Amino acid sequence: MRRMIALVTFTLLLLGAAPALAQVRAPVGPGGLLYWDNATRSYSNDRVTQQKVLGLLIPPSFVATQRTTNTTTIWPTSAPISVKIIGQLTALTTVQAALGINYGTGATLSLINSAVLTSANEGFSDAPFVLTVYLVPLATTSATPNMSNSLWMQAKFATAGLSNANAGRVEYTARVLGTSVLASPTELNIYWHWLGTAVASGTSSLRVHSTQVKIGL
Repeated sequence: MRRMIALVTFTLLLLGAAPALAQVRAPVGPGGLLYWDNATRSYSNDRVTQQKVLGLLIPPSFVATQRTTNTTTIWPTSAPISVKIIGQLTALTTVQAALGINYGTGATLSLINSAVLTSANEGFSDAPFVLTVYLVPLATTSATPNMSNSLWMQAKFATAGLSNANAGRVEYTARVLGTSVLASPTELNIYWHWLGTAVASGTSSLRVHSTQVKIGL
């Protein structure tokens, strides 16, 4: 497993094949890179519990904003935090899944909401996928901590079947206007959950090959 890891203190809780706990205390890498994990992890066929793909503890200073009379200015706000996860998706026909993202009590997204990922005619077999999440602190006209409408979170999940990319193309996007939590470090969580009845003829799995977290878009 290769890792490039962060400035300040990030705490990562990566379940699966990765260590349960890792401290991130290294200089920021090229391009504002905070964390880079190339440990392959597989999330397969568990219909009972949601599986945590990423848990990232974010210090308040990374989402802090200052009061400004002009909310169009960029200077009083922290730079956005972006998360990019790539890997492979194997989903049998008519299998359902859910993908949820939350930033503590500040913002929650149901990016894939109990949806059927494939058609009845074509499943995905090791199809490449990309998941991106952006946390964008917004300038406000008040210095009140934890002010509503002070954080923009958006996410996108995209994949396409290799044998028939047009027929098997799936893309989900979601966004929410939330709250920057400034009182204490707050965990950004990403969860995957397989749903519906398991197919006896095979296994559906989400395999994560690389996770990257950085400052900036």
